[in-house]
Amino acid sequence: MSTRAQIAIQTGPKEWAHVYVHYDGYPTHMLPALARWTPKDILTASEIRQVRADELDCFDPPQPPKMLPCPTREFCHLYVWQNEAWVEIDPDALQPEWTPTMTECSPNCLPEGETLTDLVRHNCAIGFDLRFCRSVAVSPDDRDTITCDPGDAKFATLYAPPIWARPSRSMTSRFPAPGPTT
Repeated sequence: MSTRAQIAIQTGPKEWAHVYVHYDGYPTHMLPALARWTPKDILTASEIRQVRADELDCFDPPQPPKMLPCPTREFCHLYVWQNEAWVEIDPDALQPEWTPTMTECSPNCLPEGETLTDLVRHNCAIGFDLRFCRSVAVSPDDRDTITCDPGDAKFATLYAPPIWARPSRSMTSRFPAPGPTT
């Protein structure tokens, strides 16, 4: 089973390119593997099957990075370039200046320009499951919800269940690791 991740790279004031990583996205692998790569290398790769210290194993042809107004974790892990190093971030624990507003990023709505087809592709989904929900939170920090009848719902959530395997595509390792610097 794949541990999918994204690498978010700021390309403008409210513009972040999110490069998809298909497997080995867990921090104990990704952080050492990313250490040799610059944000420019990652953006050039565009869509990555696996990040390794010696090469970026890329999809061919790659899909372009998803552009969002803030770092957004859509898979298991999210990495960003911060203070000249790669770090894993938890968008729920970001500093206030990074915290997106509900109109910028929300897990319950599609970003502007995003289609259901994009959602299916990024989640390797085979279909959708619409669930009507309401909050059962007991404190302001609590996000617990339950499913309920449509008449009792305060919102609906569209789930895109993943399939077990991504459709096969030709893959190449186009980006060998940079050589030693002198």
